[in-house]
Amino acid sequence: MNTKLRETLPVTQEWLAELSPDRYRPMSRLLDNRDIRFLREQHGFRPEMEKRLRAQRVLVFREYLRMLEADLRRLCSGLQHDTSVRMRWQAIFAWRVLEVKFQVTLYQFRLAEVDVAPLMSVFEDLREELYESSLQMERAPA
Repeated sequence: MNTKLRETLPVTQEWLAELSPDRYRPMSRLLDNRDIRFLREQHGFRPEMEKRLRAQRVLVFREYLRMLEADLRRLCSGLQHDTSVRMRWQAIFAWRVLEVKFQVTLYQFRLAEVDVAPLMSVFEDLREELYESSLQMERAPA
């Protein structure tokens, strides 16, 4: 689905229930250096093979990151009732995305590994908060 379209869709309880962090689990493994180390140990390894593998994986990782950003923006849009809470989540989210993007840049030059755990934690916490909030609103007497 187009990321712009994904962001503009409403935040519904059904969407929150279906929205699983598992969708983004491959991100934690895509830029893992264990595969690179394994590749280096293989007969016939050439440095350009590592460079190509890193570049391909970065492209795939960035696509996952774009989808995750769209889902996070959509989640934040569900916090329309409380501007200060929404702004706090947006700031946390923006910081974690920036952190990951910086790590990806360093990864491309073999200078760092990428840790998506803090970003995924923001995603999971925000999703859970909105889901619980939507359940409470549903149960509240009209």
